[in-house]
Amino acid sequence: MLPNGLAVWCKERPGTGSVVLRLVVRVGARHEADGQDGIAHFLEHLIFDGTARWQEKEIRQVIERVGGSFNGYTGHEGTIYEVEVLAEHLNLALDWLAEIVFRSNLSDEQVRKEKGVIFQERGGRMGAFFNWLEDLADRLHIDYDLYKSLMRQLFPGAALEREVTGYERTLQRITRAELLAFYRRFYVPNNMVLLIVGDVEAPTAFAETARWFGEFKAGPTPPALPRARSSPSHFVEVRTQWPDWIDRAYLWYGARTVGLNHPDQASILILSWIIGDRLREEMRERRGLVYWLGAANNTMTDVGYFSIETDADGANVTAILDYIDQVLGDVKNGKLEETDLDYAKRAIRGRNVLAMDSNDRLAEVFTGPALTLRPGESLPDFFAEIEAVTLPDLQRVATTYFTPDNSYLALSRPAFTFRDAAIAVGGGLLALAPVVYTRLRRKQEARG
Repeated sequence: MLPNGLAVWCKERPGTGSVVLRLVVRVGARHEADGQDGIAHFLEHLIFDGTARWQEKEIRQVIERVGGSFNGYTGHEGTIYEVEVLAEHLNLALDWLAEIVFRSNLSDEQVRKEKGVIFQERGGRMGAFFNWLEDLADRLHIDYDLYKSLMRQLFPGAALEREVTGYERTLQRITRAELLAFYRRFYVPNNMVLLIVGDVEAPTAFAETARWFGEFKAGPTPPALPRARSSPSHFVEVRTQWPDWIDRAYLWYGARTVGLNHPDQASILILSWIIGDRLREEMRERRGLVYWLGAANNTMTDVGYFSIETDADGANVTAILDYIDQVLGDVKNGKLEETDLDYAKRAIRGRNVLAMDSNDRLAEVFTGPALTLRPGESLPDFFAEIEAVTLPDLQRVATTYFTPDNSYLALSRPAFTFRDAAIAVGGGLLALAPVVYTRLRRKQEARG
């Protein structure tokens, strides 16, 4: 860690010939104040728009002229700036990253321009009507979005339902002064982690990082994430309705779990693999009830939720839910075999090894821990944690988290379908046809 609080992680991968730098800023949509929805994502766009040293075009050319690439991402808890270059250009990449992140102009002209760019990102004129509907529904607290509605009820006050790209009404009102205040509050070295992965020796990486980033001063500790006010002690059920062409149901079923770095994470991950595999085999391959299905444990810094997600014909919802309960019941009752556990461990190990086969993918793997680990904490040994999981562990986490007062169901089905509406209109026209025909015939006879 540098004296200014910037944490630096380096993973040596000799012989790869390239290096990836990923600057993780601990700020995202969850940190935004009411009325500032989208400001973190807005700021991420502005970072690439120019400094006193480089104009926007030059920022791009500095990296592209050496064959490198760069990008930025904003999420609920973090904003990421990434650059990948040949290993010989490490100093150039560090210089470039420090320049754009810490010396951005954030001029009035850039603010006006980026509002238009984000408008296009959100759908442009083609999406303007839908953006307006989204804004209206959000202001009226209408449950139109299954994810947002679920997050509001599962974790009230945690701001997990926030739209990362914001809303038209808030984006247009955000001023340069607000952006500068947000920038100065969160874009400080002691609120960042720099990941360096690739063909570089750690001592060199640390020394060069100190050279390019050491001059920036630490700031006051930024505010912590908003926490959920309380966890509901009852089954949470969310239902939304929206017009659709056919009776297609979107279904999420699961339970509240735990945040990153919790000791139960490895057991829950294996449980999600086993449950997902069994559900797909039965409902997709044998019975054809669904086209796709996923099971995963979704984790934030402080909270998490297990989700079984699928979409299917509305008529199949009851059968799907019944089989999910059957599979969960088998786990709770200890009906898993060692072969199930071994299969899941091998699959998870293989998938994660493949996820580490390149510098950029390995940097991505480190991003989650970079958001959550405190100074001095070591990166956990993921593979050792997976290997240590036992069948009793799986039974324990299933019975602990999948309880009636900790589970949820989120279901979206059409209020009406356009197909049904068309059939109703067509039926109405057919019913009226004899009446119309009779009246026309009488008028014709009267003229005759």
